[in-house]
Amino acid sequence: MVSEAQTTSVGTFVAVGNLPGGFERLIRLAWALRSVLPQPVFVQKGRAALPEGVEYEAVDFVSSREFSNLIRDSKIVLGHCGVGLFLSCNRFAKCPLLVPRSSVFREHIDEHQMELAEKLESDRLAWVIRPGMEVTDIEQIVRVQLENPKPCPTVEMEAPDIEELGARIVAVASVGGHRQELTRWVHKQPCDKIYVTDAWCQEVEEGSIKLFPSCADRRLFPLRVLQAGRFLTAREGYSVLTNGAGVGAAFVLAASVLGRKSYIVESLTRIKAPSTWFRVSSRCASKCFAYEWAEWAHSYRRRVQILGVLKTSN
Repeated sequence: MVSEAQTTSVGTFVAVGNLPGGFERLIRLAWALRSVLPQPVFVQKGRAALPEGVEYEAVDFVSSREFSNLIRDSKIVLGHCGVGLFLSCNRFAKCPLLVPRSSVFREHIDEHQMELAEKLESDRLAWVIRPGMEVTDIEQIVRVQLENPKPCPTVEMEAPDIEELGARIVAVASVGGHRQELTRWVHKQPCDKIYVTDAWCQEVEEGSIKLFPSCADRRLFPLRVLQAGRFLTAREGYSVLTNGAGVGAAFVLAASVLGRKSYIVESLTRIKAPSTWFRVSSRCASKCFAYEWAEWAHSYRRRVQILGVLKTSN
């Protein structure tokens, strides 16, 4: 369910992101910090129920527009380390407090959120809340951020040159944050575009977004490739642009079989190693791109066009 929040008086925005499960560890932390967080606190909680004893106002999901408004209007943003949350915070020069999801707690498939969070922290773009930190230490971070906000440089992302993809593009992303990445690139080129997203994504209030069956169950991936092929066959002349994940890999492979062009850009969330889906689809894509801050890029040097270091400016 996508809801509209009343943001005029929100002091703290807590966001767990668009993944199917909730993020109980983050919400419990927000409750433990209730004495120092600016009130009221508004929680975007995902599909899971609020943990027992937590009494914050909460909704499952919010629209893209309301998500931006909540970040803009809140004094403190506390959330998972998703690319959408980071890009939205950076747009408003906000320095978020990030609680990365971890595979150790079965909150994500690997540790890429922690890797991104540590990179953002080192570039003065975020605070990172690590497992095992004392609540008193986190409370002090909140006080510092309120009394003397950390200067937050803005990030300039170099966009891939997608002119050769033509005037018709199917832009494929797994969840809302990754679609933000694609939107930035596609908007730089006038074209007829169709956005495709994983079926668990809740950002369906925009009619231009087409839902596609999830690739979370990898045993169903061959079926998803066939379904992507049918989708493209029904849309003659469309090329594919994606930033990975299972749904993107399915479209890249289908485009290769149909003789269509496809570009894949590894998400900026990947710091130390490429995603499994990028490894799969990079073998078939017409062009592959990655950001310079991904230290693994040298292993794909023959196949990957480096977009350059993400630039920051005060």
